[in-house]
Amino acid sequence: MEAIPRLHLIVDRGRAAHIADLHERIDAAVRGGVGAVHARAVEATAREAIAWARGCQSAVQGRAWLIVNDRIDVAVALGATGAQLGGRSLTLADARRAGPGLRFGCSVHTAEEARSAGSPDWLLVGTLFPTASHPGAVGSGVEIIRTTSADGSPPCIGIGGITRENVRSIVKAGAYGIAVLSAILETEDPGRSAQEFRDVLDV
Repeated sequence: MEAIPRLHLIVDRGRAAHIADLHERIDAAVRGGVGAVHARAVEATAREAIAWARGCQSAVQGRAWLIVNDRIDVAVALGATGAQLGGRSLTLADARRAGPGLRFGCSVHTAEEARSAGSPDWLLVGTLFPTASHPGAVGSGVEIIRTTSADGSPPCIGIGGITRENVRSIVKAGAYGIAVLSAILETEDPGRSAQEFRDVLDV
């Protein structure tokens, strides 16, 4: 089975829809080392969600995983690699029945949620640090990574306020990888930014 990517890019419709050259930026990020692109459209209708995910898919061109957040129906319709399950999603067991063959990640915010998540292919763990995508959230710090990974959990992907300066502390705490939004997608050179994250992860 193909290894889970270590560098994930979150493409959020609410944050990124205004970016005129979005697909070019996704393309550059993938060329720079992003291994999984998450199409996230939390408040969208089914048609809006599939249009958003299809746009991400066209930018990825099969060179990285396409993960659809929450919408298993969209993931199945597009032949995506998998889906990211959140608090409002189907349970993991129901999701596996709805999308056989898909890879699934679960988003968790506490060690207790991680322990009750079942056996997903990966855990998206956070919010680790303050971030504009979750205003008001203080951030849990890396301790949740340390606790969750020590429990023998699936691979932990840290998310939330991640920068090149704090990646090493996240990995040292036990994270398998990271998920990034603005620190790649909203920089002057997304490809270079992705490569810089990869360089830190690959050390």
